[in-house]
Amino acid sequence: MVGSSPSRPLPPCCGHCRPSIRPPPIPSPPHPFFLPSAPSSTMAAVAAPTAHPARLVGTPAAVPPAAAFVAPATAGSIAAAARRGGAVLPLGPCRPLPPSVGRGCRRRRPASAPRLLRPRHAAGGPVMAMDNPAAALRELLTSPTCLLMPCAFDPLSARLVARAGFPLTFMSGFSVAASLGLPDTGLVGYAEVEARLRSMTAAVDIPIICDADTGYGGVANVSRTVRGLAAAGAAGVMIEDQVWPKRCGHTKGKAVVDRETAFLRVKAAVDASRSLGDRGPVIVARTDAARFSMDEALTRVRLFAEAGAEVTFVEAPRSRAELATVGTATDGPKLANMLEEGQTPLLSAAELGALGFTIAAYPLTLVSAAIRAMEAALAALAAGGGDTPDGRALLSTFAHVQDVAGFNDFYALEDRYAEMGVQAAVSPPPDALADVRDGKVGGVHDG
Repeated sequence: MVGSSPSRPLPPCCGHCRPSIRPPPIPSPPHPFFLPSAPSSTMAAVAAPTAHPARLVGTPAAVPPAAAFVAPATAGSIAAAARRGGAVLPLGPCRPLPPSVGRGCRRRRPASAPRLLRPRHAAGGPVMAMDNPAAALRELLTSPTCLLMPCAFDPLSARLVARAGFPLTFMSGFSVAASLGLPDTGLVGYAEVEARLRSMTAAVDIPIICDADTGYGGVANVSRTVRGLAAAGAAGVMIEDQVWPKRCGHTKGKAVVDRETAFLRVKAAVDASRSLGDRGPVIVARTDAARFSMDEALTRVRLFAEAGAEVTFVEAPRSRAELATVGTATDGPKLANMLEEGQTPLLSAAELGALGFTIAAYPLTLVSAAIRAMEAALAALAAGGGDTPDGRALLSTFAHVQDVAGFNDFYALEDRYAEMGVQAAVSPPPDALADVRDGKVGGVHDG
């Protein structure tokens, strides 16, 4: 028995289901195990091809003979188990695990294996997740118009971006730090960024570009960072030329590394991405040198493009004229950062497109709006409780909150499997039909 001794007693049932139904724990590698209370001729399989297979506790010796079986699982018990997350599985050897059993699986998924279904919480309901986020982003970068890219900071904000119809988003380092109660001054490290990205890519099916700061060290660190973020689902990775610890490009005190170090940093990121084939993330190369010299910033982005960066980004141009200069500095896609009350003038996507930009990023729009909305709600609550006209005007309906959080998709999935369980309980198993057709009943000849 994988994960437990065959002689270990069965885990206690929840009291609301038959002994033949167990809530599925974490999956184990394939192993022949048996359901301890019902023969295979009386039970039908109810299993999702991409869900975690349940591990059933028991041994072949624990299975009673067919004649001793009296109380098969009923349609009601199967439906109840489906609602609670239980599963009714066939006897005998389990099916092999799928190529991947979710992002938590540590076993490598073959490059050719399809990605699992991931719910997209949009008007169209659940859809198949992107098989290749990097390829999806590269396709978007061929757009003849400038792409609007609101920047997210957690799974909820990323989901709202997707629901609003935007084709991509960016995991903003400033906003992620703010969500942790920290300033964007290099206090958030690789592990925290990777964990946050993994949770965000699991929540949406639009490409996410990840802010990887300086790569968190030397060229070896940059290489590891790019590979790790790609494994976490990043469609793109942004690397910059600031001195570590870095800080927000629109705040005081920032500094940049020398030109050679900046070039090697970007080259290491590009090489790491290319080593992953067409699944390697798009490398966005950023320079903060415009604070000191626009000529130096332009020289650096041209070097970054020569190193293989697919998108270049000059942070904090101070005028429309400087934006126009940056827009023609390189031939490839370019990103403009539209930070409200920052150092760069705010232009429309159409204006930025005309200047040569491919992406217009809005790094703080969502976190700024969230802070203001929460402060207003707290002020209304402090002034007299939330159940006032002014307080209620600040809130979403409970139904909308449930929808955004994914309850409706959850209920749809729950109902789907509950219905499958009812059908399995009321329909004769296939082998029983064969017995009737062959003149047998319960596997015994009538004569």
